[in-house]
Amino acid sequence: MLQKVWPKKDNRTPNAPPKYTEAAKSYVRSFIEKLPAVPSHYNRKRTNRTYLPQELKNVTNLYRIYLKDCNETGQENVSETVFRSIFREYNISFHIPKKDKCITCINAENNKETMTDIDKESMNAHIEEKNATKPRFKIHQNLRTLNNETIVSSFDLQKVLNTPHGESMLLYYSRKYAVYNLTFYESGTQDVYCYTWGECDGKRGSNEIATCLLKYLDVMDRKGTKHLILYCDSCSGQNKNKIVLAAVNNFIKTATNLEVIQLNYLLPGHTYMPVDAVHAVIEREVKNLIVYAPSQWATYFESARKRPRPYKVHSLDHTDFLNLDDLAAKTFTSATLKKLKCKQVRIATFKKKNPNQMFVKYSMKQESVSHTVILCENISRKGKERKGKGQLKGKKDKQIKINEEASRAGGVLYDSKLKISSMKYRDLIRLCDTGAIPKKISRRIS
Repeated sequence: MLQKVWPKKDNRTPNAPPKYTEAAKSYVRSFIEKLPAVPSHYNRKRTNRTYLPQELKNVTNLYRIYLKDCNETGQENVSETVFRSIFREYNISFHIPKKDKCITCINAENNKETMTDIDKESMNAHIEEKNATKPRFKIHQNLRTLNNETIVSSFDLQKVLNTPHGESMLLYYSRKYAVYNLTFYESGTQDVYCYTWGECDGKRGSNEIATCLLKYLDVMDRKGTKHLILYCDSCSGQNKNKIVLAAVNNFIKTATNLEVIQLNYLLPGHTYMPVDAVHAVIEREVKNLIVYAPSQWATYFESARKRPRPYKVHSLDHTDFLNLDDLAAKTFTSATLKKLKCKQVRIATFKKKNPNQMFVKYSMKQESVSHTVILCENISRKGKERKGKGQLKGKKDKQIKINEEASRAGGVLYDSKLKISSMKYRDLIRLCDTGAIPKKISRRIS
C-alpha cells in the first residue's frame, strides 16, 4: 500500500526585503551629484573623470559629511559599504594632481609587451626630448650669476583656490567661489610676482594669461632687463597659442630695454618648475587657516614668505584684461598658421632687431634646427587688407601698441563682471545664512 510522503519543510531563510529603500539610495546619488567635481587640467579631452577638492580627502571623510547632511535634513542614511558602492558608479576621484602625469610614459609602461617597433621608436624620441630639457633648464638657471642683464623666469597658474577655504565641516558640501593666481618666479633674483583675480573678473583663457604676461614684461622692461627667458607648460588653451605669441611679438617691438624674449615649453607631464615651490609655500601658509573672502588671498600671498622678500601681489579686476583676438588674427595670417606647427613648438624666440619675426624650434636638443616664421599684419599700400604669404610689404607696419592707452584701443575683454552660476550663488548664500561665513564678510556676497 502506498503511503503519502510529504515534502520536508524548507528551512532556508526567505528573501529578506531590501535593507535600504530606493529613496535612500536615490538621496545618496543626489548627494554625490551635487559635489563640486571638476575635470583634470591636461586630460579633460581624453577622459570624463572628474576630481573633488583636496579638502574632501577620501570616501570615508565624504561619508561622514553625508551622515551629517542626513541628520540635518532628516533623510534615511545608508551604510558606508552601500555608500561606497554607489560612489563607484561615478567616475570621480580625489585630489587633482598638481602636475598631471605624462600620458605617453604611462601608456608605454602599461603596454610594454604589445609595443610595436614604431611605438618604441616614438617612445625613445620622447625620452630623448625629455632628457634634453633638463640640462638646458639647468644651464639657464645659472645665467643670472654670469649676466645681470638676463632674467630666467618660470610661470604657472596655481590650482584653483576655492573660497571660502578651510577645514571646517560646514565648508565641505558646497560650491565655492574660484580665485586664480598666475605666478612668475625668477630663478636668479628669487623675486616672485603673483597676478590674482576672481572668477567674476575673468576666466583662465589665453587672453587672461597674455594680459598678465604683458604686465610682467612691462615690469622686466622697466627694470632694464635685456634678455628674458621664460619657462612654462604646454597647455594650448593658456600658454601655447597664437594670442600669447602675438602679444609677446607686439610688446618687444615697442620695448625700451628688452632685446630678446624666449618662451620655452616643457613636455606635458614633465613640467616641474621652480614656480611650483611658490605654490607649495602658499598652500602651507593657508593649510590651517580659514579664508572667508577672495580679497584675503592677496594678504596671505604676501605673508607666505619673509625672506629674501615677500611676494609681490597684483590684484586684477575685469577692466584689466585685454581682448587680443584681433591682434593675434593680424599677427598670424592663415598662411602662417598652416606652416607653423603650433602644438609641436618647444622654443619660441622674439628679437627686437628682427621685428615681426619669430624663431621657433620643435625640439630642445642642441642639434635642433631653428625656423624663421614671418609675422605681420597684411596691409597693402592702399591700406586695404589682402591675402598674401604672411609677410608685410611696405616701409613700416602699423603696430598695435599694448600699453595703458593702447590696450583700450583694442578693447577690454569684459565690459562688466562675469556672473557665477545660480547653484554656486545659492550655496554661498547658504554658507552666509548658516554662519559658516561671518556676517561682516557675508554682506559683501549678498
